[in-house]
Amino acid sequence: MKRFVTILICLFILPTQLTSQSALFSVDELSGCSPLISSFDASTSSGIGTLTYHWDFGNLNTTSNFDNKVSSALYVVPGEYKVTLIVEDINGNLSSPFTQKVIVFDNPTANFNSLDGNQLCVPSTVNFNDLSTSGDAIITDWTWGFGDGTIANGQAPSKLYTLEDDYDVTLIVKDQNGCTGSTTKTDFLSVREPFSFNIETVAPLNITNSCADSISVQFTTNVNQSENGPYLYYWEFPHN
Repeated sequence: MKRFVTILICLFILPTQLTSQSALFSVDELSGCSPLISSFDASTSSGIGTLTYHWDFGNLNTTSNFDNKVSSALYVVPGEYKVTLIVEDINGNLSSPFTQKVIVFDNPTANFNSLDGNQLCVPSTVNFNDLSTSGDAIITDWTWGFGDGTIANGQAPSKLYTLEDDYDVTLIVKDQNGCTGSTTKTDFLSVREPFSFNIETVAPLNITNSCADSISVQFTTNVNQSENGPYLYYWEFPHN
């Protein structure tokens, strides 16, 4: 008689603790102009129990806290920053680092001068000369404020001034990254009405002396220096 022996093999599966924590975060601003504020949201990170979030923002600022799944950082100096997050579960297990890059663009620098000087008479047309320098991208837009309420666009505008005054001039530039730079030069232009003046001589001009080869004459102007002064004088003495 055949006997069948059934051998039961029991497999005991011992529970093994698996580390399932995972660091993830999103960024609202991955790139932008200086100064840039980026916000980071690690709500999609996972792990056992209450998580602690270890942030390294790449700008020498770090933070570790159990309740800072949402955080932010300020970036002022242009450049590339590596932002890293590690999460820690309730048992002290650490996740692998999760990293994203934040790029801060260098802004353009606005500057200009006048091709026609800064002291002018009414009416005068001033031709402005752009001296701006680019940051990380080419400058594409120029906006000028001429100090009298009028504005213009373009790299090298001209402006007619018809009223006596001191004018502040502003230039705002914008590049392909959307970054801007601006400058305002206070009292950049001094525009004055023309004035008439008399010339007197200290010595009379009707001297006649057949023996003299030359005559020395001193000229003075009758100009009130307190009115729109001081002035520069340019003398011309034609010779017949």
